[in-house]
Amino acid sequence: MIRIAPIPESVTPLERYALALLLDASGLLQVTDPAARVVELDFAAGQGTAPGDWLVMEEGRVSIAPSMLSAVGSIAGATTEQQTSAADRRGRVPSSVNAQVVAGTATEPTVDLLAAALRAAATQAASNRPFALLSPWPGGHSWAAALTHDVDVISWWPLFTALRMAELGRRGKLGTLGTVAMEAFVRASPPPALDGIRTVCRQEARFGIRSTWFFLTGTPTLSRILAGDVTYRIEEPPAQEALRIALEAGGEIGLHGSFQTGDVPDAFATERARLQRASGQAVNGVRQHFLRMRPGATQERMDAAGFQYDATWGFADINGFRLGLALPAPAWDAASASERTLELVPLTWMDRVQSKYQGNEDPSSWIAQALALADTCRDAGGLWCGLWHPNLTAPLGFPGAPEAYARLCEQLAQRMPWFCTINEAVSWRQRRRTARAVHVHDSGAVTLSASSGEGLALRDAADRAVDFELQVAA
Repeated sequence: MIRIAPIPESVTPLERYALALLLDASGLLQVTDPAARVVELDFAAGQGTAPGDWLVMEEGRVSIAPSMLSAVGSIAGATTEQQTSAADRRGRVPSSVNAQVVAGTATEPTVDLLAAALRAAATQAASNRPFALLSPWPGGHSWAAALTHDVDVISWWPLFTALRMAELGRRGKLGTLGTVAMEAFVRASPPPALDGIRTVCRQEARFGIRSTWFFLTGTPTLSRILAGDVTYRIEEPPAQEALRIALEAGGEIGLHGSFQTGDVPDAFATERARLQRASGQAVNGVRQHFLRMRPGATQERMDAAGFQYDATWGFADINGFRLGLALPAPAWDAASASERTLELVPLTWMDRVQSKYQGNEDPSSWIAQALALADTCRDAGGLWCGLWHPNLTAPLGFPGAPEAYARLCEQLAQRMPWFCTINEAVSWRQRRRTARAVHVHDSGAVTLSASSGEGLALRDAADRAVDFELQVAA
C-alpha cells in the first residue's frame, strides 16, 4: 500500500502520466485514508538514473525523481515516435527511431522493471506498517496471454501463394518452394485460408484459449489487392464463414484497419460500423494492417471513431517491447500533452517478423522467441500479446507452421497464464486501476472503494491473502 503525497505543480502532465503507469504496473494499492499508517510516496529524490538516485527509500517513505518520471513517460508515451517525420516504405515509423531500440533494451519491459523496483522499495519501507498489493490478474493468475490473429487472406489465395513462392525463390529455398507448390495443388479445396482458421481454432480449443481476430473491412479493388491492402469483402460468403468459425470458438472480433484509415477522413468509423453489421458483434478494438500508422495522429482518429483499444503497438521487423511495457496503458497524446481514453495494447511477438523481415524460415525458432518473450512477461506479471497469422499453412507457403503453432499453444498453457481476449485484458486492468483503500483497519484489513470488485484480490509482501471489504464508491 502507498499514499501519494500532494503532487507539486512543477510535476508535468507527462510525469504524472508516468507515475500512474508505474503505480499500475507495481501493483501497489493506493490509499486515500489520510489517517492510515502506510508508506507515503513523495517527489524529493535526485536527478540520476541509478536506483539510488531516482528512487530513495527510508522507513515509511519512498521518494521518486521527476526526472525519471519524464524518461518513463517519453518511453511509454512514444513521444519521439509522435514527433518524427521518418517513415519506411509502408509509411511506418522505423524501429530505429524507437527509444527502446536506441537504448538497446527492445527486449526488456523497461517500465515494468522500474515498477518492480518501486514495489520493492515500498515493501522495504513498510517495515511493520500494513501492506497490500493488488493481484495482477483474475483467478490467481500471475500473468496473462492474449493470442491474436490478423485475417489478411481469405479470397484470392492463389495470388498470395504465388507471392510467397516468389519470396522463397529469391531466398533460394527451392525445397520449401516445391513443397508449397504440391500442397497448393493438392489442397485447393476447401479454400486453404478457411482451413487455416479452422486449424487455429482447433489447436486453441485444446487449451481453452479464446483469441482475438482482426478482420479487414473495406472494398477490394485490383490496385488494393495487388498492394496487399483489402483482399476480401467482409459481407461475402467466405468472409462470413471465417467470422462464423472465429465466433463459434469464442473469439473476439476487431478491426484490421485498411490503408485508407490513414488517409480518408471517417474511414475508421465507416469500417468499424461495417464490421459490426457483418459480424453482429460490438467492435471495440483495432490493429492496423501491416502495423501501418503514424503515432499520435492515427490514435486520434481511432479515438474519434469510438475504439476502446489499439493493438498495433509492436515492431514490424523485430519482436519486443515498443513502449517498454508488458501491460495495456492509456495512450499519450504528445501534441496536447494529455492522456487519451484509448488504451494501447503492446504487441510483444509476431510470427512474420522473423520469416518476412529476418529471412528465418524455421518455424521452431519463431516459437522459441515467442516463448522467451512470454517468460519475460511472466516474470514481470504482465500481458504477453502474440500475433499468429492463420494463413501460415503449407498451401499458402508455410510448411510446418501449423504444427509449430500447436506447440506454442501447448507451451504457453504449461506456463499457466490467464488466457484472455484483448478486450478482457483491457477491461480487467481498467477496473483494477480504480481500486483505492478508503480505510485501513488496525487489524490490517482494508476497505476498498472500486467501480467493480469482480476478481479483485489483495496479498501482502509474503504473498499471503489480505482481508478486504468493498464499499460502494460515492
